[in-house]
Amino acid sequence: MTTQKARPHVGTDCTAIRTGRLGSGQAVTTHIHQSSFVPFYGAYLAGDIEDVCLDMVTRRQYIC
Repeated sequence: MTTQKARPHVGTDCTAIRTGRLGSGQAVTTHIHQSSFVPFYGAYLAGDIEDVCLDMVTRRQYIC
């Protein structure tokens, strides 16, 4: 997913399933504040709880 595809979802609640460092799945539920590109790290979703790297996201679900 790119930052342009994630921008319409700014301001919504999102549950993202991502791969962890050891390859296991981790679920993160957060309110999305910003979609941006961070040099040396890549595309990120900035949330209220934690930031999610878009390269590691395998599945996402937006909560209405």
